[in-house]
Amino acid sequence: MHAMGSDRLRALLRDLADDDRRLLECRIVDGWPYGDIAAHLGVPRDALADRVRRLRTDLRRKAKALGPRSLDGGALLERRQS
Repeated sequence: MHAMGSDRLRALLRDLADDDRRLLECRIVDGWPYGDIAAHLGVPRDALADRVRRLRTDLRRKAKALGPRSLDGGALLERRQS
């Protein structure tokens, strides 16, 4: 990933609540499947998947407001199947 995009992503993640940041780090950074994250965080899998979708949508919206190169096209915020 481009350094500027990485810096902006980190800034956006810093603005999140601790639980939301931890959730996205497990999913996006570490690549954990939803079932593992749900067990680790002690939350229902379905609620977790909805929360990830909502957080990614919010982050994409904020990144878009920062400009077109803010997250290198938002590749890290795209949905991953599991």
